[in-house]
Amino acid sequence: MAGQRKENPVEIINLGEADGLPPVDWAAVVDKLESGSAPAPDAMNSRTTWLCTVNEDGSPHVTAVGAVWLDGAFWFQTGAGTRKGRNV
Repeated sequence: MAGQRKENPVEIINLGEADGLPPVDWAAVVDKLESGSAPAPDAMNSRTTWLCTVNEDGSPHVTAVGAVWLDGAFWFQTGAGTRKGRNV
């Protein structure tokens, strides 16, 4: 994916730390996305991915969203009043 910027997360929160797990290497995530292992663009649900956020009380919130990887970032649309919108 020539010409695309590759930004690292601003902050890493390691949810596996209590279990002795290291944080996920962001470069490995980018490599996986760029490897072409994603569904074909015209495949059913090709733009569906899981968005995981943390609620105000610290509990997880997981929901399916339509998303696209573009210019080194995930893009998706949501409403300001939705739980995922408030969490992000």
